[in-house]
Amino acid sequence: MVPKTLTFRLVLGVTQSTGRSIGFLEGDDELDAGEVFDDLQEKTGMTVRSRMDWWLSGNNGPGEWFHGFPNDSDHKECFVFKWKQKRQGHRLYGFLCKPWPETNPGFQLCVLNIHATKNEYDTDLTELDRVNRWHASLGAREAIGHTYPEYRRERRQWKN
Repeated sequence: MVPKTLTFRLVLGVTQSTGRSIGFLEGDDELDAGEVFDDLQEKTGMTVRSRMDWWLSGNNGPGEWFHGFPNDSDHKECFVFKWKQKRQGHRLYGFLCKPWPETNPGFQLCVLNIHATKNEYDTDLTELDRVNRWHASLGAREAIGHTYPEYRRERRQWKN
């Protein structure tokens, strides 16, 4: 079977930042975050974009909107944006990386890839494990590298 070609695209309609950016990894049926985001109704889409804008502006909370998992050694590069719709919790899971490790090592990229619904307090670690698999994939590195060529060359894992 021929492997699928993954693609990466930046989120449109959000604040442009010199320190952070957000995009979607796509090209596999499991990678549904971008599709779900694109299909959000106007009001919900504005809510999620405003939360993304807040993160892009350098904020690290509130945790009800988005957060990382810095105290979980197996998932500390994972990240999530959250919202409620029709009494159900929605999540866009992804990972943080440093796409310009040499020229701008402080710059953070959030690569969203998986949508999930959630009604429990605790995070389903299988979702974060899926994110980690995508983060470690050569296809993801290549896809992100089309936008950030320096990332394609980087072989070290970024540690939070």
